[in-house]
Amino acid sequence: MSTKLGRQAVGWIVAAGLAYGGWSALNALGQTRQAGVATATNGATTPFWGYGGGSQQIRYSNLTQITKANASQLQVAWTYDTGEPGAMQTQPVIADGVLYGYTPTHKAFAVDAATGQQVWTFDSGIRGSGPNRGVMFWRNGQEKRVLAAVDNFIYALDPATGKPIESFGTQGRIDLRENLGRPAETQGVRLTSPGAIYRDLMIVGGRVGESLPTSPGDVRAYDVRTGTLRWRFHTIPHPGETGYESWPKEAWTYGGAANSWPGMALDEARGIVFVPTGQPRLISTEPIGSVTISSRTRCLHSTPRRVSGSGISSSCITISGIAIRHRPRVL
Repeated sequence: MSTKLGRQAVGWIVAAGLAYGGWSALNALGQTRQAGVATATNGATTPFWGYGGGSQQIRYSNLTQITKANASQLQVAWTYDTGEPGAMQTQPVIADGVLYGYTPTHKAFAVDAATGQQVWTFDSGIRGSGPNRGVMFWRNGQEKRVLAAVDNFIYALDPATGKPIESFGTQGRIDLRENLGRPAETQGVRLTSPGAIYRDLMIVGGRVGESLPTSPGDVRAYDVRTGTLRWRFHTIPHPGETGYESWPKEAWTYGGAANSWPGMALDEARGIVFVPTGQPRLISTEPIGSVTISSRTRCLHSTPRRVSGSGISSSCITISGIAIRHRPRVL
């Protein structure tokens, strides 16, 4: 039950199951693969397993088949070899019995979660490197999309075929260097951790440089169908925005970072996304308000507006981060 594609390499995914019952449990998904198309045939709704355990990022599974008592009985069910050298710094995402991930050079791939058989791979033509921690998956009824990042681009892929959906952005992709209020060709932003999917929005941060000059760490929400920018939040406030007066006056014009690179947690019921952020990069090292830049606490609404002030009096406490409430608006 081993699927190994191409030469031996470090870029492997290994699936384990219990010898006494693991195989039947894996194959109960009832998947068939025809002409590279992913199709579920048993009519059942299989669970979605996202990055970090799901949208709330709780890193917890309530599955009970594998326990401390039987973990020693686990055996290899299948292996998938990407055919590339290098470490796979990615977490598999599973939807409808299909496992999605990235190769070491950031090609997106889909394999049958029950057998390890490859369904498709997507090569953007851009050779990536370093961490790319997982794809994003969106569905609404029969509409489905895999949102895959490569360098400064995010592609919308058809989950069945792995082909870009041309109606998304420009020829199936958006460029994260755009819509930052600065010349796109001078910016450097890439997505190394999945964003949050809320209704028809893809909310993302990104990785930027850690020294000046560098890009601002704006949090942005895009329409998952069209790739249109729906809203953005300036982590370094602009003139007229709450909190601007507590920053160096020109920080918004040259400052950068204050970005969210590790991923976000979403409270879907209340429409709030919790966004951890890093330090801003500024010329000035003066404290902001009563606390330093690195420990500033903010609690925010979105479209976006602030719920309360900074500091310990805030009714919503985060550490080096923000909380955003979604209220759609037109830019």
